[in-house]
Amino acid sequence: MKTKIIIISVICIAVLAIAGIGIYVFVSKNNAKKSETVVTTEQTTQTQTTTKKTGSKNAPVRIACVGDSITYGYGIENRENTYPAKLGQLLGEGYEVVNYGLSGRTVQLSADKPYALEYEFEQSKEFTPDIVLFMLGTNDTKKINWDKDQFKNDFLYMVDSYRGLPNAPKVYVLIPPPVYLSEKRDTFPRGSVLATETVPIIKALAKQENITTIDMFEPFKGKLELYSDGCHPNEAGAELMANIIYKQIIVNEKG
Repeated sequence: MKTKIIIISVICIAVLAIAGIGIYVFVSKNNAKKSETVVTTEQTTQTQTTTKKTGSKNAPVRIACVGDSITYGYGIENRENTYPAKLGQLLGEGYEVVNYGLSGRTVQLSADKPYALEYEFEQSKEFTPDIVLFMLGTNDTKKINWDKDQFKNDFLYMVDSYRGLPNAPKVYVLIPPPVYLSEKRDTFPRGSVLATETVPIIKALAKQENITTIDMFEPFKGKLELYSDGCHPNEAGAELMANIIYKQIIVNEKG
């Protein structure tokens, strides 16, 4: 009798154990399926977001800001307050603005720091921009650099390098703002040369080549409050530049 009771007890325990394992496996599988569903949903969302940003139908208008320290935003600590960053904020969705500014760079290949020999020059072209904002020439006015004939040749070479890209971007030539620095040092940009030689040459070449210009010279003329040091626009100056460019781009975009 006792033996029968023991056998029945063992059988009951075994049945309960098997049932428990079945329930655990079932719950585990369901949880795994839920986890897989969550991961799949998250990945799909990321893919859709990427598609919206980079898909051919919704691709942003790419803007390359090419230039020297004025474009880079030298002296502006908050990088969100440089002119390219401000321009991007004004244009909003549908535009991708990249700052390719590099301090001290020049147009002239024979000068101390030619932009065309830098990685940023190639990088800005590989970006396949739809719009190029080109502003160089200030550092070419240094006494150790200036050669107006060389400047003319190399200016056209650089501008044509962008205009000749396969996607044929729209190139805007920005007239650099005035410089208010002492001209006693050979390594400082010279405001007098910029005003009387460089700016007129840039304007004449742009007219000759039918290139749209955006003037930063006149809006900054005599306004030292827009500079951090007599050469580089401060945050207020950068904001003014961004607003001027924004209006020009919007006017052209709307036809």
